[in-house]
Amino acid sequence: MAIATIILLAAGASAQVAEVKSSTVPPPGPGSIYTAEKVRDPFVRTASGGRAGAGKNFTLEDFNIHNLTLRAIMKDAKVDYALFSDNSFGVTFILRKETLYSEKGKPIPGVKGSIKGKQRSAFLMTQDGDVQTFRLGEEIKE
Repeated sequence: MAIATIILLAAGASAQVAEVKSSTVPPPGPGSIYTAEKVRDPFVRTASGGRAGAGKNFTLEDFNIHNLTLRAIMKDAKVDYALFSDNSFGVTFILRKETLYSEKGKPIPGVKGSIKGKQRSAFLMTQDGDVQTFRLGEEIKE
């Protein structure tokens, strides 16, 4: 390649350099790279259409520990987590450090719980003394 260039230059041919233009396209921003807000909640059933398909808005008056299903138990370096879902409303909850939190991160008043990671189970208890036991992989019907 270098020999061909030398021969062309020696023969009087001039090498033409292409003009370089800068791009007019703006660089991608965080909104176009990180699209997590467009991803659906993996714990909501798609057959029912998720939240919109339920047709009901969830309120704390609708909350009942017996409507929940244990979906996952996770272990962090410091604490265990349990993920619950209420399929009738399409909402999820997280049990962490004996407190049940809504999907917006607010504690659910009057509900405490514990996680037994080795037994793959979790327990929720209300202020009234109502206790519900959950085992991962099975739905308990009473």
